[in-house]
Amino acid sequence: MTVHGSEFLAEERRKPGFFIKAVMNDAGIKFFSGARQHRDTKVPGISYEDDYRGNALAVIVQPGKVEIRFHKDFSDDHAARLWREVAGSSEGEFTRGWRVTYQGREINV
Repeated sequence: MTVHGSEFLAEERRKPGFFIKAVMNDAGIKFFSGARQHRDTKVPGISYEDDYRGNALAVIVQPGKVEIRFHKDFSDDHAARLWREVAGSSEGEFTRGWRVTYQGREINV
C-alpha cells in the first residue's frame, strides 16, 4: 500500500483530539487535514468525488476510531481489506485495535 501524507500523519496524530481525513483505494491512501474536503484532495490514481463518481473511499481518523464512508463500488470485505493494509503499514500501525466502521457498521480488520 502506498501511503501519501505520512509526514503530516506522523505530526498530526501526536496532537490530542486529532481529526485526520484520508482517501483510499487499492492504489494507496492519502492522509490530509480534517479542515479540507475529501473531494478536494487527490493524488494520482486516488480520487474521491461526491455521488460515488470517484474511485476512492472517504476516511476519518480520530483517536480510537476510524470511520470509512460508504461507496457503492466497495463491499464491506473490500473496505476491511484496505484498512488492514493501512494498519499493517508502519504509518498506520498506531490504529491497530481501534474501532473501524464502514457504513456505520463495525467491520473486522
